[in-house]
Amino acid sequence: MAVVGRNTWTSCAEVTVALGLDRWQTRAVADGTFRFSDLPEGTYALFARRGAAVAFVERVLVAAEAPALRIDLATGVIAQGRVVERGGRGVAGAEISFDPGSAGVLAERAIADEIGRYKTRPLPIGRYAVSAQATDFLSPDPLLVELPS
Repeated sequence: MAVVGRNTWTSCAEVTVALGLDRWQTRAVADGTFRFSDLPEGTYALFARRGAAVAFVERVLVAAEAPALRIDLATGVIAQGRVVERGGRGVAGAEISFDPGSAGVLAERAIADEIGRYKTRPLPIGRYAVSAQATDFLSPDPLLVELPS
């Protein structure tokens, strides 16, 4: 099976398009078209990115007669913050996870610097479960965050 699509971002070349937990990746050509070939039939999540532009399609059907897909990239949101311990000191090396909660989609991850600051790549607007992990620290339950906020 194949997924054939076109994106509508002003500059369409070099858009990276991924399906199914980044298992399959391709790049759009200059006119914005992209193609995945030899995929098993099923439903996949699709994520596309070019610089600050992103798109997310939760359900892409791959079947013999599936129509061509159109995606629209939009400017993403950069999440940034600081991971601190109870005393207020930054936690160096903490891994922060922004999980959109959709099956078949990997969470976006960022690593905190030496004083606990982090910054993600552009993310699609939406709701995320945000959590942090670090050696020798316990993380509370994930926080639900709406981007942008």
